[in-house]
Amino acid sequence: LLSRRVALSADGKQLLIGGSTRATTLWRLDVEPTPVLTLPSYDRSVYDAAFSADGLAVLTGSATGGNHWGEARLSDAQ
Repeated sequence: LLSRRVALSADGKQLLIGGSTRATTLWRLDVEPTPVLTLPSYDRSVYDAAFSADGLAVLTGSATGGNHWGEARLSDAQ
């Protein structure tokens, strides 16, 4: 069973999908849905994904297991 984390940009033109595959993919929706960027994979599942208010950056996060804080990454959405 795959778990998914999904975020939609404020303008509705981009979709960010991450989850138990450990990768996060950015999709363009303003034309035929097309994957435009795959962000580097985490060692564990993606727990959350979000766009900045202007849609220019994305934030993803993953837990490291146990009582660890995990890891967060800020990436360009361009």
